[in-house]
Formats: sequence, C-alpha cells, structure tokens
Amino acid sequence: MSPTRLWFGLGTGRCGTNSLAHLLDSQPGATVTHETVPVLPWTLDRAAIDARIAALRARGSRFAGDVALSYLPYAEYLLDEHPDTRLLVLRRDRDETVQSYERLAGGRNHFARHTADSWRADPQWDPCYPDYDEPNLRCALIRYWNEYSERAEDLAASHPTRVKVADVPEALSTASGVRDLLTYLGVPPGEQIVRTDIHRNRGPDMAARVKRTIAHRLRRHARDDEQ
Repeated sequence: MSPTRLWFGLGTGRCGTNSLAHLLDSQPGATVTHETVPVLPWTLDRAAIDARIAALRARGSRFAGDVALSYLPYAEYLLDEHPDTRLLVLRRDRDETVQSYERLAGGRNHFARHTADSWRADPQWDPCYPDYDEPNLRCALIRYWNEYSERAEDLAASHPTRVKVADVPEALSTASGVRDLLTYLGVPPGEQIVRTDIHRNRGPDMAARVKRTIAHRLRRHARDDEQ
C-alpha cells in the first residue's frame, strides 16, 4: 500500500469548511474530518500537530485529512516536514464572512482577552483564534480576514504546487470548481466524485463535533473490517 497523502483544509471559518470536509471525505480512498477534537490552538504546538499527523496516517487511507481554521499557523511546519502535504484554503467574501460571524457571536469575541465583562469567554474556541486584544468585534474580524487572506496568498505564492487558495461559493458550488480542487489534491480525474450539492453550515458545538469524530472512527473501523 502506498503511503498516505495528507490533506489540510483551511479558511477563516464561516466559509464552507464543513462542506469542504464532506466533499473530500466522499472521494475514493479518502478519510477527511472537520475540526477533529481537540481543535489545534492558534499558537504553534508541535507536539499537537505531530500527534494529529500520526493519527491521520494511522487511518491507513490513500488520502487522509482534516479541515479547520487554526491550521494556518502550522502551514510552514507542515510543508517543511511533510512533503506529501497539500493545503487548500477557502476564502469567502470579507463582508459576508464578518456578517456571518457577527450573527453567530452570541456574546463572544474570540479575539479579545476577556478581561472585561462585555464578552463571554469561550474556552473551547478562543485559543483557536489569534489574540488581538480587540474589544470591537467587527474591527477584530476585519483584521482577522485581512491577515488570513494575506498569509494564505503568500503561502500559495511561495508553494504554488502545494498550497491553493479557492474562492467560495464558486469553488464548491460549480462542477468546474470542484474538479479544479480535486485535481489539485491529486484525485485522478476518472475517480473524482464531483458534488455541488453539499451545503453544511453549523456553529462550533463541541458535543456535536465529538459525536461526529466518534462516528467517523467507527465508520473507518467498519471499512477496515470489510477489507
């Protein structure tokens, strides 16, 4: 069996990462999850990313991956240490992304230091975002989108065959966009499952993510038993 190739999906969040994970997981020989718990912190944690990579390779699939917003700070490490890695960054319109986050906020500002009573701390998700110490949520979100996009573009310019920035909704809602993503990731054209009907949209619910992770592991074990 040839070695597992690694796929990592990235994006600011509220940009289609859940849909991307389901699209990639539907490809032959691929096992791809969305926001595998624990979601990695924004501050580079080499032990955590090494453990994540080991777990992905242990799936024994031809392609294995995970999709989450906080892989961006790990991009250079992944590219340097694992030549079989491909990074795919989804990018949604900035205003749409900001407005979606604002609707989902529920009193949270992941970018503030929570030293005041104006924002509700979220111990599960706050560490997954950069800490701007910015009390104005809209200002923080605009800065976040700008910096995320700039870093992604720089990565794609430096590693054009290993990092791709794809604009949504076109990348996920058109057949040509989906084929372009799958071809970049190395799925042979004759094996590609082109789907434009996947529209997953959810907030960061930890209990639901744990259940999905367990279900995915059980499904993988069932596949192994059939082989």
